[in-house]
Amino acid sequence: MINITAEDIIKDIGEEPLCVPPETTVYDAVKLMMEKDLHAVLIKKDGEYAGIWTERDLMKNTVLDGYDPKTTKAPIDYAFDILDNVAHHTYTQWRIVYDVKNLSVFFRTLENQNIRYFSLKSFDLSCATPVKVLDVNTELSGDITDKFD
Repeated sequence: MINITAEDIIKDIGEEPLCVPPETTVYDAVKLMMEKDLHAVLIKKDGEYAGIWTERDLMKNTVLDGYDPKTTKAPIDYAFDILDNVAHHTYTQWRIVYDVKNLSVFFRTLENQNIRYFSLKSFDLSCATPVKVLDVNTELSGDITDKFD
């Protein structure tokens, strides 16, 4: 079995990735990532790779801490706001939010920015049921549960 490390992959890329020391602030890391149009920075301490900090860490560790149900928009809108803030506007083709409690899926695509949703409760998920499909870029909005063929 061959053991390949992250450092091996970095060496294969041929250029040094953006690295910051562990004491770099979140603000400075995000600023660098935006300037370089990157989704992550590597943490390097004493010449060794010590970790990675990503956009997901930004959401998990900073944005969500500021959630206040008394002043923040509805949770689905809030989730889309977060996704909009971390999306790579050239590559992000769609955004999806799961409402686990209500078994609903909300999404929007690059081609159709309207928020659409469907309820998983409305589908028979047994193996005997025929597959249903939907063109995700169709010009629809709101509840699209009955639009699947």
